[in-house]
Amino acid sequence: TREMKGRIEDFMLREKCDKGTVLVALGGGVIGDMIGFVAATYYRGINFIQIPTTLLSMVDSSVGGKTAVNTPFGKNLIGAFKQPVAVYVDMAFLDTIDDRNMANGMAGVIKSGLT
Repeated sequence: TREMKGRIEDFMLREKCDKGTVLVALGGGVIGDMIGFVAATYYRGINFIQIPTTLLSMVDSSVGGKTAVNTPFGKNLIGAFKQPVAVYVDMAFLDTIDDRNMANGMAGVIKSGLT
């Protein structure tokens, strides 16, 4: 949410994070979107690294460059384009996800193969 983005930015300002700060997004697509959006707007852009933990984020959201937050009016309505400086994929994370999330990820694999 926009509120969470503000809380992250306030924390970074309190901790005196600057233009040289590198954020790390460890998680699925929602985490990657949030951290990527913060990285796109903090100091007008700082670097971030993606470490996706779901199959869908490994094959889609971590490499697409689209970042956004949801609002009460809809998903991904406020955002920016920001590519991570690196994406690290550890396949061991796939052992931790349930069948539903694995199926969602396979849909992303198929989509990537068709485009």
